[in-house]
Amino acid sequence: MVRVDGRPGTFLLVIKHAAASTLSVVGAVRARLPDMRAIAPKGMKISLTFDQSAFVRASLWEVVREALTAAALVALMVLVFVGSPRSMFIVITSIPLSILTAIVALKLTGQTINIMTLGGIALAVGMLVDDATVEIENIHRNHAMHKPLLAAILDGAYQIATPTLVGTLSICIVFFPVVLLSGVARFLFTPLALAVVFAMLTSYLLSRTLVPTMASYLLPDQHLEDPGNGLWGRFLRRFEAGFTHATGLRRRTRDLHRAPRALARGGDAAHRRHTSAALRSR
Repeated sequence: MVRVDGRPGTFLLVIKHAAASTLSVVGAVRARLPDMRAIAPKGMKISLTFDQSAFVRASLWEVVREALTAAALVALMVLVFVGSPRSMFIVITSIPLSILTAIVALKLTGQTINIMTLGGIALAVGMLVDDATVEIENIHRNHAMHKPLLAAILDGAYQIATPTLVGTLSICIVFFPVVLLSGVARFLFTPLALAVVFAMLTSYLLSRTLVPTMASYLLPDQHLEDPGNGLWGRFLRRFEAGFTHATGLRRRTRDLHRAPRALARGGDAAHRRHTSAALRSR
């Protein structure tokens, strides 16, 4: 017996099975409420006082928001630094595909969509585009060396295969201690770790397969050195000029900071040479 707003009542707790989905259980309970109200005595009010699916839906929205934010920022970065809308499209395509594949892998391993799995996917969203971004940038670098498109794709993919694999495995290894946990902590954090690992491995596989395939179909056969005289072309030239100027300014500032230390080391070396020569002359 409980009291709700000062009135006596009965609290019925519905506990889902560990393998059941929170959204499915809550949806089934809501679907039975009209039948329960129909057979309830007159004057009895039946309502939900706690809905755990609200937290799952909020986590789901966080994943969507993080994915959209990551896609927007990566698209802007690729568009500005690479200057290719097609390359931008190739990179951002890997985000939803990695998330969907990770969800399928979680389903195959017996996991459900809950706060922990969604939290793991949200944690991995920012890293899902790393492999694809590095891949497409290296393809553009090889293409700019006046290689044929197919040769640029194959060379670009081959050159970064091992570094990106090592980087992906380094992130996955961070979550290995989760398998050593026991008790409640293992059941809580294993879904999160699996979500991150599945998403990262999918991202790497897509950078090995999908990105080169899409590049072969979408990128032009000849690398375009001149972005054109339109608004976007003028913006890219001004951005590149400003970036080059900022890089040169930073290099000159670093050289100015190093100059006094170099002079001091040179003066000390000269002083030691003169002292040694004086001692030898005696």
